[in-house]
Amino acid sequence: MPEKLSKYKSKRKFGKTPEPEESPQSTSGRSYVIQKHDATRLHYDFRLEHAGVLLSWAVPKGPSLDPGVKRLAVHVEDHPVSYGSFEGTIPEGNYGAGTVEIWDSGTWEPLGDVDEMMSKGEMKFLLHGRRLTGKWVLVQMNKNEKDWLLIKEKDEFAKPGDEEGVVERSITPHGKPIDFRAIHPQLATLAERAPTGDDWIHEIKYDGYRLLAWHLDGKVHLITRGGLDWKDKFQEIADAVKQYVPEGTGLDGEVVVFSDQGVSDFGGLQHWLSNGEGNDPQYMTFDLLAINGHEMMSMPLLERKDRLKSMIDAFPKEASYWLRYSDHVQGHGDSMAGEACRKGLEGIISKSARSRYVQARTDTWLKTKCTHQEEFVIGGYTEPGGEREGFGSLLLGQYDSKGNLRYAGQVGTGFDDVLLRSLQKRLAKLERPTSPFVDHSETDGLKAWVEPKLVAQVRYTERTKSGRWHTRAFQEMR
Repeated sequence: MPEKLSKYKSKRKFGKTPEPEESPQSTSGRSYVIQKHDATRLHYDFRLEHAGVLLSWAVPKGPSLDPGVKRLAVHVEDHPVSYGSFEGTIPEGNYGAGTVEIWDSGTWEPLGDVDEMMSKGEMKFLLHGRRLTGKWVLVQMNKNEKDWLLIKEKDEFAKPGDEEGVVERSITPHGKPIDFRAIHPQLATLAERAPTGDDWIHEIKYDGYRLLAWHLDGKVHLITRGGLDWKDKFQEIADAVKQYVPEGTGLDGEVVVFSDQGVSDFGGLQHWLSNGEGNDPQYMTFDLLAINGHEMMSMPLLERKDRLKSMIDAFPKEASYWLRYSDHVQGHGDSMAGEACRKGLEGIISKSARSRYVQARTDTWLKTKCTHQEEFVIGGYTEPGGEREGFGSLLLGQYDSKGNLRYAGQVGTGFDDVLLRSLQKRLAKLERPTSPFVDHSETDGLKAWVEPKLVAQVRYTERTKSGRWHTRAFQEMR
């Protein structure tokens, strides 16, 4: 047995305690674990694998993500590496009697020589855990003393002002209740290309209604981006959340209607809301804001998604239609974006795998849209608004099989001032008194109808069943 473990073994009676005695090395050789130890006093045991043992500190208040908060960490005896997977109850009458459960685990990277840093009383390292990530430091308070300080260093995973730490941040009446209406969804920034590398994950971009689902105090709330509660609009989903999602849990996702081809259909969703007809909506969940009364937004994304998937997978079959898990691919952003576009999807959402949930539009979430190009005949144009010159929008259409020009919609973006003026001069020469469209003659905002002799190429993200489109922009003229 390693000499380092003699103190550990001298304190324990292995015939009476379930704690492990041996110390095989882990696969990585750099395992990390924090164990919540409810002994005489609740504390958190912080352990880092080095040289065949777990270097160990007892942290009474647990770690904090605020670099300005220094947590006392009492250096205790080395533990066997196998202790890192130990959970259970140490019986009364034994050293450390009480329950032990794993609070966080993963791997760590020393930022220097471990033995040298320990002897100098300052050890810097990186954590790659489910809860804790990024740069940390252990600093000895007095030479040759047991008292150290565990401090979060400043990086993208730090959370200044988080004085309470991440240990037991409750949203239930046992702690400080969360105001669910004050929680805003994280939003993605538009990107030209999907990021690459294994530090990014990629999800399908759905075309539906974004909702945060909360099950708190026996009630369910489905909150829109605008702060409205739509539980009455999606009663089946709300009922499933109440019946199967644990109390004190918050979910992020998109309510979607899928076409028969398996593609999210926004027009189908609107039709269902208006008439109750067509395929039923489903709630595609992709993030976990809280679970069982504990906040998860400060946890790394993959930790949140793992917990979410485990919860959804455990639901009975009757819940799986209304509440579904939106899976992801790690790495390979370009190929996933290409495949999404080939299948006619709206695009993908790329997310930094270790990022925490931020209630704003950020560059840790990126959206890459699938765009299409098509030619449309110009049949009219509207009055310009504000200080804009030339015209407001072009009225566009396409010919059907019988040679009739059918209205397809308007496009008012993609023009600069020079193009607006020059195109308006060309259109003015083609003006006519009546609409060239067989199915559209509305005059609200109209400046003039024109002979259908000019063709515009338009970039758009989606065409609806009626022939209209979403997110369009003018590209060029023919």
